[in-house]
Amino acid sequence: MENIKLEKFIQYKNGVTLHFKYIGTPNEFYDKKKSRRLIGMFLSQNVSPSNMINVVSGIRTILNTCDENLLMIEYCDKDHHEMIKYSHKVLISYIGSKNNDNTLADVDVEFHAGSKLNVSFNNAILMEYPYNNVVKDKLDAWLKYIDSLSHINKITMDKKSKVLIEVYQLFYQENPDFSQEDINIKMQTMVSILASFNLVLGDYSFSIDDEIPQSLTLLQKVNELFCYGEIKEIDEEVALKEKAKEKIKIIGATIRESVSTNQSINDVIITLSKMIYASRYQVFAYNLEDIKK
Repeated sequence: MENIKLEKFIQYKNGVTLHFKYIGTPNEFYDKKKSRRLIGMFLSQNVSPSNMINVVSGIRTILNTCDENLLMIEYCDKDHHEMIKYSHKVLISYIGSKNNDNTLADVDVEFHAGSKLNVSFNNAILMEYPYNNVVKDKLDAWLKYIDSLSHINKITMDKKSKVLIEVYQLFYQENPDFSQEDINIKMQTMVSILASFNLVLGDYSFSIDDEIPQSLTLLQKVNELFCYGEIKEIDEEVALKEKAKEKIKIIGATIRESVSTNQSINDVIITLSKMIYASRYQVFAYNLEDIKK
């Protein structure tokens, strides 16, 4: 297949800029439309100086059906500048100053494969801390950071993620799309509803947040899977018990069949999950004597 070439220059608020460039060789599973849409959404929402490692990992997840030939990301704001460049997933160039990070601040670093690491310290820090380990600690932190940039892989699906995906397919009879705006609502309500039928999918504790019963742990899991977009199948499926699978199908079908023509499935499952949450935590369990003036 012919190489794909992607390049974006994005200007965010407050003068923040991002330059992204990618060249790769796609395999037969490459979905051009899906990949380009996810890259656009991901870069417009998920880039900040504190999560550059997550940005590289996210891009490699979205483009995991390509052999990466070149990846370059350059981020710049008033306190921060980073340029990261990879050739065939090997870090070949890095230029950075991270004055928004106390651990790495006051140091400018430049690295090119095959050359020495160039480090420049702010004169003020050398004058203020001439006889202690501050300079050494900052240098060590930079070396650790650059090393971490050299070992970034795509986001992997753990067993809990695979369980959520398989159960979602059974419950809704559709594939989950983690780039859709309502995916968190669907996941949160599904897990909450199934828990009331003793089908517990993980250690998810719920509280009312954004008007729905929500688990922050589950929200984090949903956000992690954004870069996969729509998932049609997964490698090494989790072996769910047949009785549990049938029960999930029946519960999901019953809820979907209860949706009238002037309702959406989201409205129904949100209402149902609220009722279950209220019942489970006895939100309305008050005696008349407790509420009388």
